[in-house]
Amino acid sequence: MAIWDIKERYKKDRANETRGQRALIGGGQTPSRTTNVQYITMNTLGDAIDFGDLSVVRGNLGAHGNTTKAVFMGGAEPGYSNVIDILGFAAIGSNAADFGNLTAPKSGGGVAGNKIRAVHHSGYTTGDNLSDIIDYITIATTGNATDFGNSSQERYTNGGCSSPTRALFGGGDSPTLRDTIDYVTIASTGNATDFGDLTDARVNVASTSSTTRGVFAGGGDPAVSNIIDYVTIASTGDATDFGDLLAAAMIYEAGVSNNTKGIFLGGFAGSPAAVQNVIQYITIASTGDASDWGDLVASKGAFGGASDGG
Repeated sequence: MAIWDIKERYKKDRANETRGQRALIGGGQTPSRTTNVQYITMNTLGDAIDFGDLSVVRGNLGAHGNTTKAVFMGGAEPGYSNVIDILGFAAIGSNAADFGNLTAPKSGGGVAGNKIRAVHHSGYTTGDNLSDIIDYITIATTGNATDFGNSSQERYTNGGCSSPTRALFGGGDSPTLRDTIDYVTIASTGNATDFGDLTDARVNVASTSSTTRGVFAGGGDPAVSNIIDYVTIASTGDATDFGDLLAAAMIYEAGVSNNTKGIFLGGFAGSPAAVQNVIQYITIASTGDASDWGDLVASKGAFGGASDGG
């Protein structure tokens, strides 16, 4: 084999080591709003590394990824934003590019999807009004979002997670704390259907999933919560207790997954709530309390997390 061929094979092997194992964490509050994007490699414990920047400073945004691209949707800057950014997982050192716009400016919406579509659920919109709008985009094609349908109730800061076929959205504030879990079939359009309830009504919920389980963590009820609960995505029904977050209960953290590990990053903890840098994880197929993973480059919360391995 020629030396050139050996070098090219080595490059491909190195790239494959992290394919399906990278998560991006973009925007958020430090407590000032930021464009910063950090990344972690999900098959290796350790601290986050700086990646690049979003196109617009904003917090309280949602995110989703397929195998190559991450999209960051909506948020507050401090006015409500309709911006959708796109960023390649492999492009360390790059900044996000404009993808298009949501159908309306929204902050605090849950985001979930599959390798083809990202679905943005509810949120706060212009005039400080709660929204029940569900939007979607096709990740491979830039452009503005399209109306999907409506949620079962207007709310914001709910957590979104998904299998390849269903997207679930749990918790939130309407402004009453909610334990509601909605679901939609990602490949279709239409209004959300009731799935069941979380074990505890709470707002600012983080979520992650494997192809079979959806996991919801933290939030406020109204005190900062350390609850982790889970559902089986293919069924319907109420959530079951999974375990607890680390001693620092969290709100406004983000969740990502490589389909095996569920990872929760940053957020706010304590009373009064202080921004955190902790990264913690669970094994999705089991139950039990979270373990320490590492630390963010800088403490922040209310940001979007997306991975190429869900």
